[in-house]
Amino acid sequence: MVRPAHIGVRAGGGGGGGIADFKDHGGLTAANGQRFRDMILSRGNTEDLAKMYNAWRGQDPSIEPMLENRGLKDAPKTTGKK
Repeated sequence: MVRPAHIGVRAGGGGGGGIADFKDHGGLTAANGQRFRDMILSRGNTEDLAKMYNAWRGQDPSIEPMLENRGLKDAPKTTGKK
């Protein structure tokens, strides 16, 4: 199945999907945007999307964060304790 690369990023792994990568690296900065363009957007569907995502995010993609974001699944409860 062929799908746009940005859908894979939105579905991706970690608390907020690919969005978590931006949060983990200082937010929406020019450097983070350029890294995303270089590692995902500029490559389109020329490589395996899961491999590109893993190289960018450092973990395998998961659909769970996208389901939670769209209200199709309850997000895990957090206790606020560390």
